[in-house]
Formats: sequence, structure tokens, C-alpha cells
Amino acid sequence: MVRIWSAACDLIAGRLVDRRSSARGRFRPYLLWATPPLLLAAWAVFSVPDLDGYGLRLAYAWATSAVMILFYSLVTIPYVSLASAMTADPVERVGLNSWRMGAVMLVQLVLAGVVSPQITRLAHDPAALQGFFTLVAGANVVLGLVLYWTCYRTCREDVPVEVHPLTLRQTWEAVRTNRPLLVLCASTLVLLAGQFTIVGAQAHYAMLALGDSGLLFWMALASAVSSLVMVPLAPRLSARFGVRPTYVGMAVVAAVGALGIALAPTSVPFVLACFALQGLGSAPINALMYTLAADCVDHGRRTRGSATPGAVFATFHVARKLAQAAAGGVVGVGLGLSGIGAATAAGDPHAVSALVVLVAMVPGVLILAGGLAILAFGRSGVE
Repeated sequence: MVRIWSAACDLIAGRLVDRRSSARGRFRPYLLWATPPLLLAAWAVFSVPDLDGYGLRLAYAWATSAVMILFYSLVTIPYVSLASAMTADPVERVGLNSWRMGAVMLVQLVLAGVVSPQITRLAHDPAALQGFFTLVAGANVVLGLVLYWTCYRTCREDVPVEVHPLTLRQTWEAVRTNRPLLVLCASTLVLLAGQFTIVGAQAHYAMLALGDSGLLFWMALASAVSSLVMVPLAPRLSARFGVRPTYVGMAVVAAVGALGIALAPTSVPFVLACFALQGLGSAPINALMYTLAADCVDHGRRTRGSATPGAVFATFHVARKLAQAAAGGVVGVGLGLSGIGAATAAGDPHAVSALVVLVAMVPGVLILAGGLAILAFGRSGVE
């Protein structure tokens, strides 16, 4: 239900973006008015009151999460669309998206370093842990307001786009007939399903194949550090080789990193090197995906005479969320079929073989297939 509601919210946000504009721009106003309710809803999610009864607590969790997801879409869809209005240069768009994705990974590392130790320390004191989460969420409200306001003030929508309000049927036709967008969504669904499968299975892999759950942090760190290295390089690669060739090349690198794990699945140094290689290829792909989504907006403007950035980016985001759901299903089914459970011992040969399939073989094939699928993007009418 959460996935369905999240996808619906993306489509609602895309619809609003395509129907409205103002003197302050088409996307920037959402960063101003939708941010406060988003951040307050996020604070409420992590500030559970002392309610009597499980049912009331569950209802509170559902309600606050639903509100947060709605405003998350109302902020995120305009935010990720903003690069397409800031410049028409594909390489500059790669740079904008690359630094944005790099900042996300940097924040994840900081949070992992600051929050994770406290979760361990306060694990046996629920009240103290709740207070810590509330404090962190409150700090994020203040910091988020400052950063979103700064983004609103400093970004400019320099690419002129006329707003032509479309009916739901016209919007559907604009999406359905945008062949580059359909190719991008197919590539995104397959490729990210591979990446998310690695994320979903790597905790089991660290514990059962490598024998140390603490290695999960080092696996994530290896991927993140190599990803950050690629942040300034992605625009240069795109300028030299082109956006789509770079996309394919990085998918090959990521696939090799994933598949390589199968060669020495219990060697910690080798596995960490493979995770670093996988991160090296994966990081630019996410930035390139958003750049290609902007190209899909331009394609719609050229072929239909009207741009629908909200619908394009919302559809693209739905594909990303479907990839997450698919990966969760793959991991769940894989663990179930292999019989891996709480009683499975570390080093069990059957478990190691099954986890190699989930962490290396399946993701590697999916990432490679998704990367190659983007070759059809250039045959879909995009200049």
C-alpha cells in the first residue's frame, strides 16, 4: 500500500507541475511552500506520542507517513525537474545531477556515522532512543528549511517553457507516445532492480558469507567512496563520449563489479574491491538517468509542441519505485527458496551459494541488461 500511495503522489505532483506556473518559475515555488509541511511531517513520523493501544499508534504512523509521502512528492518532483529548466546543455545537466546525487551519498555517510552508533548504544532504552530520533528529526527540520530556501533563492529557471494545461487524456497520450521516456523507464526498472537487489541482500551476505555483519558498513563505505570519486568525473566523461555511451560504459563497469564477487565470494579484500568497482559504475548512472529524463521532456516539446516535465519525471520516478519493489520481491523470494533464515549458520555452503546469486549473479545480469537497453534511446527520436 505504501508503494502504491507513493507512486500515486508522484503522479499527483507531476500533474500539478504541468498545470501551473508563476512569475517565480514553474518548479521553484514548490521548494518554498511544500517544504515546511514535508519537514514537519517527517518530524512527526519520528516523534511518536505516548498513545494507548497498538491500533492508535499504528493509525498515527500511517497518517503521518501518508502526509510525509505526499509532500515529499510535491517537493521532489519539482526539485528533480529543476535541472531541466536551469540549462539545456546535456553536460551541464549531468554535472547538476551528479553533484546532487553525490551530496545525497555524502549525507548518507554522515548519518551512518552519527546515527548508527547511537542506535546501538540506546537499543535497550526505547525512551532514550525515541528522544534521540526526535532530536535528529528536529535538527533536520531547521537545516532542511535553510537549505531548501537557499536552493529556491539561488537557482534560476533559465530555459523558457510555456505552460499548456493538458487534460488527463492528453497527458496520458504525451507519456504513452514519448518513446524515449518508455525506453528510459524500462532501462531504469531493470538496472535499478539489480542495484537494489544488492542493497537488499548485502546484510545477509556480510553475516552469512563473510561471517561478520560489521562488514556491511565497509561494503557500503567502499561503494560510497568510489561513488563520490565519480561525482566530478561524470560530466567530463559525458562531454568526451556522450551521455548514452557513458551510461552504457558505467553499466558495464557496475555489472563487472557485481559479477566479480562470484569469483571469490568469501575473500573480504576482493569483495570490498568489487563493491568499490560496482559503486564506481553505479554513481554516474543515476545522474545520467535524470539527464536523459530531461531529454525526454525536450523530445515531448519538439514532437507535440508542449512540455510535460511533471508527467515525465513522475513517470520516471514511478519506474524507480517499481524497481525497489521488484528488488524486494527478488530478495524475499530468493531467501525463501534457498531456506535462509535466522537459524542459518555463517559459512553454510548452501547459503553462500544462494547469496552469491542474489548479490552477484542476478544484479550483474540485470545491471548489464538495463545498461544495454538504453541503446534503444537513441533510436527513439532523441537528437
